[in-house]
Parts: sequence; structure tokens; C-alpha cells
Amino acid sequence: MVTKNIFKGSFLGAFFVSIILCFSFMKNQNITQSFGIKGLKVKQARGKLKIRYQLPELDGDYIAMQIALSKNQSTFSHLLPGLSTEESEVFAPGTGIAVEADRAVKDLYVSEEADGHNYIFYQDEKVKRVELYRVSKGMQHFKLEIEKYIDEGKSYSVKGYPHDLYACFFSDLNQNGLLDEGEFSILQLN
Repeated sequence: MVTKNIFKGSFLGAFFVSIILCFSFMKNQNITQSFGIKGLKVKQARGKLKIRYQLPELDGDYIAMQIALSKNQSTFSHLLPGLSTEESEVFAPGTGIAVEADRAVKDLYVSEEADGHNYIFYQDEKVKRVELYRVSKGMQHFKLEIEKYIDEGKSYSVKGYPHDLYACFFSDLNQNGLLDEGEFSILQLN
């Protein structure tokens, strides 16, 4: 497995853990990678895409993880430090795909042009789209276990998805509406 670092911004501090990462995967290949941001891991195992990440704990509020999927790596090439979420198209307000908020999501939606994203958040045990599995030293540790991708109305198992797939994860921790330098990394896994 080859890991290629396409872009890595400087890290502004533990409180700004916002990320964007880009990865692709092939059938029958396990993916295990820590992406340089403490606690973030992606692994394909037993037919699932397992994602682990951590975000700062906030009193009475939450920070969303926004996940955009595309079959085309160039979809994310315009995401540069300083770009506003509105200009990004993929993370623009109103482009989130919202599913029920009573359990962790098991499916992620693929968008050919990544003109939308999966909106993942944790408010409490009743209102959530991700599992909280630990709180430690002011950080909330989350996990997603994705079983299927929804692409053009068709459902595919993670293992059986017939295309290369690229994902960008973004969490605007400082809530300024920008993809700030140091808040994200873009990686490709083969």
C-alpha cells in the first residue's frame, strides 16, 4: 500500500483538529492509516469502512464532521487554505445530506461532482449520526462503521463498490466558515 501526501497544512494546535483528507481504496485491500492528526484512523475490514476520529468536547454544543465522497479525485483539487465553505461548493451551507439523527449512519452518499456532503454530528445519545465511544482529556472520540455507499440511487457494499472512491472530511472547529491553513490534510491511499 502506498500513501501519498498531496497537501498537508501546518497544525495550529490541538483545538483546531479540522480535517480534510482524500483517500481511495481498492477491493480486497485493507486500509489502516493514521493521518497525522491525533486519533484519526481509517480501516477497511470485514466489509466495512471503519473511521475513528476525535474532536474537542464543547459544553452544550457540537461540531459536525462533514464527509464528501466522489469518484473523481480532481473534485477536491480546488480546496485550498483560506477558501470559504460557500466557495467550496462541496461544504457550502445547505448542501449537507441529512438522514435520521437517532443513530450512527451506516451508509454514505457518493456525489459525482461532490456537490454535497454527508453531515455527521453528535449532540447527545438521542440525537446523533455517529457513535461516541470515549471522552478523555477534553476530547470526544467517535467511530463510524460504514457498510454501504449510495451512488446514483444504487446501494453498494463497501467491499463491492466498483469505482475508485475519494473522500474529503471537514470539521470547522473554529466556526469561521473557512478552510483554514493548518486545519486540513489531503491524502491519497492506494
